[in-house]
Amino acid sequence: MSIHYRSHDERHRIRTPFSLQLLLFEVERAWAYSQELTAQSLDPAKANKQSALRRSATSRFRRAVNWSTQLLSLAQSLYASKRLSAENLLELTTYTLILNGRFLRSREEQLQDALSQLSVARHLLDNLSAQATSSRDQALATLFIDEIGPEIRYCAHQLGNKRAYDVDGIVQGLSAVYKDKLVEGCDEILAVLREETARGVEGSPKQKLNTLTWEGKPVPIRNPELVDALLKVQEAEAKLAVTKKSSGPDKGRSGSNTTKHYVGAYDTVLSALSDSEGVARKQAETQQVGVCFPPLFAHGSRILDHTAKRIDCRGQPRWPGCRLRTRLYRLSAPCQKN
Repeated sequence: MSIHYRSHDERHRIRTPFSLQLLLFEVERAWAYSQELTAQSLDPAKANKQSALRRSATSRFRRAVNWSTQLLSLAQSLYASKRLSAENLLELTTYTLILNGRFLRSREEQLQDALSQLSVARHLLDNLSAQATSSRDQALATLFIDEIGPEIRYCAHQLGNKRAYDVDGIVQGLSAVYKDKLVEGCDEILAVLREETARGVEGSPKQKLNTLTWEGKPVPIRNPELVDALLKVQEAEAKLAVTKKSSGPDKGRSGSNTTKHYVGAYDTVLSALSDSEGVARKQAETQQVGVCFPPLFAHGSRILDHTAKRIDCRGQPRWPGCRLRTRLYRLSAPCQKN
């Protein structure tokens, strides 16, 4: 799926939020293919094609960076015309910075530039996490913070920084220098983000996960999928509490009906707990085994459903509440191979 323009002017006339999705697909397709080629270049059975595969991977990665630059340019135009929220712009900016940073990191002679890009991305992620209006949004930002931390540390170590272990210190120092150079009007956009959060521009209230404790100590949940599962558990437990309250002896229900309501409520809780346990086990197994990301359209149906929910039947965008985090989540750690 490629984007073709009949003329140069047509390229500039396409200024709708839906175009962001098309450009995003192009970025992801090129990036996913570059990761696939990189994985193939590490296969001993293809040692004779290693150089060609690496060149092709670099070419595809560079194409992804070019598409992401166009994506960010369009996002900035939409933001300037008040058709895109500050939160969405910062998400896309972070996306582009991470992609650029990883491309530069793959070229050892540009580690300083890579470190600057990744540090500014981490600074934006810190702000997105702090201003998150739901536990899932916060978990997604935290997930990316955890992902790019080792990359920042690697770049700093390769550059001879004796305090490469102090990722927070590196980010604080470099982001103060480069944030305005890499993100135009960074402080102003962050101020707008804080205003949006304060006003609650998202409309519907966001779900917050209650603090989980184990042996008296809080347990941080840093995975968005697990947050979703635990939110269902929390909702089921709340319904169980309501069932207990409404099934008291003063409600005039028979013992049989009360038992049925209790059993149904407990079944819902147990089912949600079972699902969350499965998600946690799957995540633990994924962390133990190096897994390459699947091709772009492996999650195509989910992404298209996500897109359809943001565009109504008349094609009018609903971007003030849009989330590109589903796609951001795909751009996670670099491809690994055992």
